[in-house]
Amino acid sequence: MNHDDTPAAAQLAYLVKVLAWLLALTGLVLLAIWLPLGNLTAAQQLTATAVLVLAALALSHVARRAYQRSDEMLQLQHQRASMHALAWCAAATAVCGVLQAADWLPMFSQFWTLGFVIVVWALALVWADHQHKA
Repeated sequence: MNHDDTPAAAQLAYLVKVLAWLLALTGLVLLAIWLPLGNLTAAQQLTATAVLVLAALALSHVARRAYQRSDEMLQLQHQRASMHALAWCAAATAVCGVLQAADWLPMFSQFWTLGFVIVVWALALVWADHQHKA
């Protein structure tokens, strides 16, 4: 099926779904960053941490299910975007690790790495869509 044959409403619905999942993941990350876990009791910390971990796992499960239900063209675009994002993020992570080991770059939270991965994947997905339309 040619991408141009897809109705505009279906494309918009797909875009809204992707943005909703990215916003949910971003919200989860922001909650984890700003939740004052250090000020909670041990039981509250355990509960809050378990809720955050379970929410992250649930998001990944829902995303996987949505991917499985998408058509073959969208799956190919996501595969291409994921492949490029993995290569770019692996290289960037290696460079950051080397710079941190040399004390040229300060240590930072892995949440920033997660944000970087999301942005790179989203850009790679846009690029894969653009290549398909060309």
